Amino acid sequence: MKAQHAAIAATVAVFAASAFAQPEFTPDSIKNVCKRVAKARLSSKQGNGWQQGTYYEGVMALYYMTKDSQYLDSTIAWGKYHNWLSSSGDTAPTNSDNVGCYQGYLEAYMQQPLAANAGWIAAPIAYVKRNTYQIQPSWPIVDQYHMSAANFVRVAAITGDSVILDSLYKFCTTIAVRHYNVKDSLFNSNCSDTSHPRDSYWGRGCGWGVMAQGRILQFLPKNHYSAPWYKEKLRAVLYRLLRLQNQTDGMWRSDLINHPEWNKEASSTAFFAFGYFYAIRNGIIDSATFIGPAKKAWKGLLDCIGVDPNQPNLLGWSQGVGGSASNNFGITNHDEYTEGGFFLAGNEFYRLLTEGVDHGSTGIRSTVVSTSARLVERGSAHLVCRVSRARAVPLPAGATSITIFSLAGKQLYEQAGIAAGTTSIILPAGVAERNGATVVRYR
Repeated sequence: MKAQHAAIAATVAVFAASAFAQPEFTPDSIKNVCKRVAKARLSSKQGNGWQQGTYYEGVMALYYMTKDSQYLDSTIAWGKYHNWLSSSGDTAPTNSDNVGCYQGYLEAYMQQPLAANAGWIAAPIAYVKRNTYQIQPSWPIVDQYHMSAANFVRVAAITGDSVILDSLYKFCTTIAVRHYNVKDSLFNSNCSDTSHPRDSYWGRGCGWGVMAQGRILQFLPKNHYSAPWYKEKLRAVLYRLLRLQNQTDGMWRSDLINHPEWNKEASSTAFFAFGYFYAIRNGIIDSATFIGPAKKAWKGLLDCIGVDPNQPNLLGWSQGVGGSASNNFGITNHDEYTEGGFFLAGNEFYRLLTEGVDHGSTGIRSTVVSTSARLVERGSAHLVCRVSRARAVPLPAGATSITIFSLAGKQLYEQAGIAAGTTSIILPAGVAERNGATVVRYR
């Protein structure tokens, strides 16, 4: 075991030496390349299936990174175009692939939680509530773990219903765990026997599992009892993937284990890069070991942009829609989910460079202020906090204004011109006593 660790450390050192101090690894370069890729496809009339739902997860991440309203506006226009419904067009979808779009709807609402916008999240809330209290979701394939589970933590953050998080943990440890192989520390579809290794592991299938873990942790309160389970699985997979990453191009293959000679594959690499940068930034894995391989993966993705002369702003080498490992794709293969993963990875890399490692958080600022004021969500542009009787409310670094809404969307309080360096404010008694108020702070 010690020899194995030493070999991995040596590989990491090689990666790190070649990956640092490159012009591709600056905040501005990350932001600009993500904007370039988005420009090639951004349209509010895209479909709302799982492919496009994953894309708009990334568009919202691009909004957090750039603070450019066009990305939020595009997400809102996309949701309106589809009447804020699932891709099956109803509020009680049974196919979990069809609810991937809800993640974009919920995050758009969190940016504008007004009463007039409550319809944006009616279907996601109905879906999560139904699966929390009446039935349980069906995740027969690992893709659906990603599409469905991340909605639960977002609805819980909006509604303050902690039972949702309890149910999610139960579902993950009884349904999603079937897609995780303990022997190999990898996600895949239908790993029902977790005690023995499988013959083949699909790259993107494992990537969906990595995405699910990260997307849950983004909105899970730091001290929730279930957090260690999600972090442990993410950590184990990322450690295993180090040994499967191609050392020349920094990417992974559609078949993770058996065919290292196959084409490099962009969708799995984008998902894994998101996992690495998120986990490094939040102290789930150590930077010294993992930052080199993570940067190597990012460089590999950059090398996929423009390989198709007819699509100079999109990533090629993306395996198309499928359910297992394949080598039947090339430079002309471009997919929305790959770009969504690229934006998500870019945002986490950008935040790592601009904010550093946060050893005290799983990705959300969930610091307990008092028994009744708790931060439950943070993006680069805003922060949401549940407030009831507490009057002292924390402020994110650089905040210059605060606006408070009720859960119904009614504006209760606003204060602008907050002095630099202010870390908290005292709310008027009448506002603080309104049970369940939602606080939105803008930088």
